[in-house]
Amino acid sequence: MPHRDSEPDRSAEAIGTVIDRYGPITGDTAAFAGALEKPLPICVWANPLRLDRDALIRLLCEDGLAGEPVDWSEHAVRLPPDTRPGLSWLYRAGLMQVQEEA
Repeated sequence: MPHRDSEPDRSAEAIGTVIDRYGPITGDTAAFAGALEKPLPICVWANPLRLDRDALIRLLCEDGLAGEPVDWSEHAVRLPPDTRPGLSWLYRAGLMQVQEEA
């Protein structure tokens, strides 16, 4: 069985297929392709059964993660780029979930 790292990377091929299929529908294939390549901001959501957003922000700060509330959700917090919230004990303890901002 080949090692996972030695398997061919098909992500570029898959993105090309998506661009070919849906790009013409958008009316601006180049802008569509650019949007697919741009990473979305990282957000975490407070688990409302365990804590509220303000408590999550305080715990994130104590854990060295600076977060800011977003206007569109009472539970969501936007984190800086390159943050890896899935490695935090807050995630492992079920106090928050991780999702890209849309």
